[in-house]
Amino acid sequence: MSLLFYKVLHLVGIIMLFAALGGAIVRAVLAQQSPKLEKFVLMNHGLALLIILIAGFGQLAKIGMTFAGWVIVKMFIWLIMGALILPIKKKPELNIVWWITALVLGTVAAIMGVYKPF
Repeated sequence: MSLLFYKVLHLVGIIMLFAALGGAIVRAVLAQQSPKLEKFVLMNHGLALLIILIAGFGQLAKIGMTFAGWVIVKMFIWLIMGALILPIKKKPELNIVWWITALVLGTVAAIMGVYKPF
């Protein structure tokens, strides 16, 4: 598959991840106890993380890149974004903190991917 395919797939995964985290924040704030909604949000969160991982490594393989510093930073951000769903569920009153955290992490990941500073 082409590099462009992996780039688009990576972006689709990122969009899904932020949609899932946003849905989790809204669900937690509204205190809805809907098992169907919770299952939907968690499934999308996990699927988004999987897509991001596969597409990211696919891009690295296509460009022949190894584990540069910026890649390690993005992997660390991926882990944090994966774990972020837990505090969103446990502490919905901190919704602004979780939203800002996701925004900052996403921004740093974008900067790492675009500029590849190290």
